[in-house]
Amino acid sequence: MPEISYAEKTDPDSIYADEDRASLIAGTRNEQAGRYAEILWLEQKLIGPLRPHKEDRLCKALANTEAVYEAQWIELEMAVGSRTAFKVRGRLEAQQDFNTEFISPTRCHREDRGQGKARLLSAVSR
Repeated sequence: MPEISYAEKTDPDSIYADEDRASLIAGTRNEQAGRYAEILWLEQKLIGPLRPHKEDRLCKALANTEAVYEAQWIELEMAVGSRTAFKVRGRLEAQQDFNTEFISPTRCHREDRGQGKARLLSAVSR
């Protein structure tokens, strides 16, 4: 298992370790903006009444998108360091959240919700 990077330390075993940092950050930010928008859209769809099969399908799509979203942030963290990854993620999510209305919690009850962001926060504070 790769060692988790802290602050500006990077993991030399990351598949992106030799990439240009600026272009890697820009590419990740662009990909993640689309995923985050999809997550917000799926959460919005889950607010109203739905048929059980459609709710299950949307919950699965939300869980899958969130899993890819978190994994991509972890890859960026390993390539550029957690502090930089956290700043990029924070700016992206703040910008997206600013552009959307308040979204109430969804009916997909998962305990792991938001743990990737919490892990990045704890890594930066070390």
